[in-house]
Amino acid sequence: MAIHIVCLIVKAHFLDATLTIKKSLETISCLKAFGYYFSVIAKRMMIILLA
Repeated sequence: MAIHIVCLIVKAHFLDATLTIKKSLETISCLKAFGYYFSVIAKRMMIILLA
């Protein structure tokens, strides 16, 4: 019985950790996409200003 409870706790922590990792990876990819988008806009603005 005690082993079963420990297993449940470990499973819960593992699931929580994987969800947290997934969320942080999603956030990182969002930031990367935003950074890329921003750099493209900045380059276009520079071209417009220099033209």
